[in-house]
Amino acid sequence: MSIIKKIVSVKLKYLLKGSIVIVEEGSRLTIGKNCKIQKAKIVVKHHNNVTISDNCEIKNSTLAFYSNNGLNESIIGANSSFENVNLQCYGSFKCGEYNIFKQMSRTPMLTTFNGSLIIGHHNRFMNRFWIRFNAKIEIGNYNNINEGSWLRADEYISIGNYNQISYNVMIWDTNTHNTYEAQTRREMTEKYFPFFGFETEKPVTKPIIIKSDCWIAQNAVIFKGTTLNKEVNVGFGTFISNKTIPEKTTVVNKIELKQF
Repeated sequence: MSIIKKIVSVKLKYLLKGSIVIVEEGSRLTIGKNCKIQKAKIVVKHHNNVTISDNCEIKNSTLAFYSNNGLNESIIGANSSFENVNLQCYGSFKCGEYNIFKQMSRTPMLTTFNGSLIIGHHNRFMNRFWIRFNAKIEIGNYNNINEGSWLRADEYISIGNYNQISYNVMIWDTNTHNTYEAQTRREMTEKYFPFFGFETEKPVTKPIIIKSDCWIAQNAVIFKGTTLNKEVNVGFGTFISNKTIPEKTTVVNKIELKQF
């Protein structure tokens, strides 16, 4: 089937503002009142059902919804904004009202492969999301995650309310890759070239729970199996893996200075 036949509707009124809106047959896109869509591209395919609520602003962004795995409903709450955002959603993306998404680099802000991202209201995101293996990230209300930070989920990450997450913070619930025998890895590398590191099995994972009112400083690393209870402060460059941190605690890595 040609590309022209696949495209059922192109919203012509958005072309006047330099935007392209494409909805493939069997999919549905609902755009609310008073939305501003400028120099943007919205693509809905594979029987997706996407709702963009009232008063949203989408500028210089690409929002693409390609789910074909049953996770085919996405909702953007009212008064939310997207600026320079590249969102590639092969799962489900749902956010409440008054969320701000601002991409600060050329790296796609959100990539989901068979997973879901569920967000409350009044958050600001300048970070990167990467979701695979039917994983889920759930985020509450009034959180701020700054640029350079990266949430990577192959199982489950939960973030509560009123958290401050600084720059270049890594929050990963996964080993990201499996360890294969050298010959197996060589064979897979040759087979899938130029896609290095390709694999189909989920690596070792363990959920991450970050409760409310936490402050995570720049360059911190929160790895799989970690729970931060309420009102935890994580110091600059601190590495935490598979630990439970009590509430109202400040944690830093031990640093020893040696004089010669």
